[in-house]
Amino acid sequence: MSAVLRYRIAAAGLLCLALLVGVFFFSPEARRAHDQPATGAGAQALTPADEAMVEPEPRYAEIDRDFVKFADEEVLGFLDKNGTVDAAIFLLKHSDPKEFARLEWQDDVPYRLARKLFGERSAPQFRALLEDKEYAPTWYRVAPVIAFTSRTPESAQAILAYVQRREDVSELHTPTAHRRIDGKIAALRLLGLYQFQDQWTDEVLRQALTSDGAALLAQQWIDHLPNSYSKDKAIYLIQGSGAAGLVFSQKADNLRLVREAYEKETERCRREGKSSPLRGQLVDALIWQELIGEKGMEDFLDLRGGDGLIREALARVGKYQLTK
Repeated sequence: MSAVLRYRIAAAGLLCLALLVGVFFFSPEARRAHDQPATGAGAQALTPADEAMVEPEPRYAEIDRDFVKFADEEVLGFLDKNGTVDAAIFLLKHSDPKEFARLEWQDDVPYRLARKLFGERSAPQFRALLEDKEYAPTWYRVAPVIAFTSRTPESAQAILAYVQRREDVSELHTPTAHRRIDGKIAALRLLGLYQFQDQWTDEVLRQALTSDGAALLAQQWIDHLPNSYSKDKAIYLIQGSGAAGLVFSQKADNLRLVREAYEKETERCRREGKSSPLRGQLVDALIWQELIGEKGMEDFLDLRGGDGLIREALARVGKYQLTK
C-alpha cells in the first residue's frame, strides 16, 4: 500500500470521527437517525441499532462527496470494512429530504435505503421538492423516493404531474438534458406501485402503452424536446415505461395487456425483418415480470440499476430473440 493511500485512509478515518463528534455536540436535530420518532425516555438518536440501519456499501460512501472526495477503490474498500462511522454519518447527514435529494447516485436511488431513511411522514416534504424549481435537477431522483415510501393518492398525483409537466432543458448540456427527460419518463412506471379503488393509475398506464396515448400524456413537452432527443424515442420510452408500470401492478389483466402488446410488436417486427426499440422495451417488461415472480417485488426493486438487474436480464433475454 502506498504512503499516499495510507495517508488518505488515515485522513478519512479522522474526518469520520470529527464529523461524528461535531454532529453530536452541535446539531441536536441531526441526531434523529431516520424519519420515525424516537421512543423511550431520553432516547438518543445514534444507537447500535441505528448504526446498523444502513448497511455500509461502497456506493453509499462513493456518493457522499463531502465525506469522501476521491473514488479510490482501496479507500472505499477500507470504509466498507470499517463502516460503522461511515454508516452513522450517512444517516445523520442525509435523513433530511433536501440533503438526500441532492445526492447523485451512480445507478438508481437505492430502494432499501430510501425505505430505511424515510416514511409517510416525509412524503409532504418530498412532494414539495418535486414542485420546487430550485430542485428541478433532482426531480428524477425525488420521484422514486416518493413512490418507495408513500402510497397515498397525493403522492401518486404528484408523480403524474411531474411526468406530464414541461421542463426547460434547452440550455442544459446534452447528457444532462437527456438524463432529465429519461428520468421523467421512467417515473411513469412508478404509478404501478399504487393501487386505488378507482384504478386511475391503471388507466394512465394502459393509455401510455399505445403510441397515441403516450403522446397525449406528454403533450405539454413532447414538442419541446432538444434536437438531440427525438419525439419517436420519447414515445417508445413512454410506452415501455407504461408496460413496466403495468407489470409493477401485478394484476392479471394488466400483465395480459403487456403480453399482447409484445406479441403484436413482435409480429410486426417479423414482417419487417428487424426488431424495434419498442419491442426491446416490452421484452424488458416481460423479463421484469419473470424476476418479480421469482424474487418478489421487494427484492426486485432492490435490484434496480447497476449490474445486478443487468446480469439477471441478460440471463433471460435469449428466449425473446426475434425469429422468423
